Amino acid sequence: MTDIFIQKLAFLSKGGWLMIPLAFCSLLALAIVVERIFFSFPRVKIDPFLLIEIENSVKNRETGKALSLCQKSGSPLIGILKAAILKAGHTREEIKEAILNSSSTSILELEKNLTALSIIGHISPLLGLLGTVTGMIKAFQMVQLSAGQADVSLLAGGIWEALLTTATGLSIAIPTIVFHHYLTNRANRLIAEIEITSNELVDYLSEEAVSRQRDEA
Repeated sequence: MTDIFIQKLAFLSKGGWLMIPLAFCSLLALAIVVERIFFSFPRVKIDPFLLIEIENSVKNRETGKALSLCQKSGSPLIGILKAAILKAGHTREEIKEAILNSSSTSILELEKNLTALSIIGHISPLLGLLGTVTGMIKAFQMVQLSAGQADVSLLAGGIWEALLTTATGLSIAIPTIVFHHYLTNRANRLIAEIEITSNELVDYLSEEAVSRQRDEA
């Protein structure tokens, strides 16, 4: 197992010094994806049963119970609902403003490091291409220095080593871009879900709704 690893490492090292930033990009992308999927998203995941219970509490005018339920959840997305509930009895505009402010914070949390992931996905193939270009320059310099008598096998070896960086860059970029789109869409769906629920509750939390309840009582 160790021998295979050493052989692969030796093979990749033939790509030149640009393999170092490419290796860094791959490790950083892997770390971001693992952190988002296994740590961040599970933490912000919304319990659908808790969400229904909060909705029912608000609709039944039990804002105290709704706030207590919000505090039980560690999800920052539930904090959007909490911000709306804390504005119970205020105007619709004030409640919506509270939702907007809170959701902005949650969006920053959900999109953390996704910009870095996008950058890695875009620069990796460019780094690979740069490695190929510099490698090809060296290969043709060999031809020039040998006055056109360069060994064909030696020239071919120089070319494939140059192409190695492009292959590596693309191998990093493709899964990175796929995961970036997946994580971005997942974050957007979570935000949209909680914002829709929050906006639906505005009708029960607004000053007008509270006034109607008092009149009915």
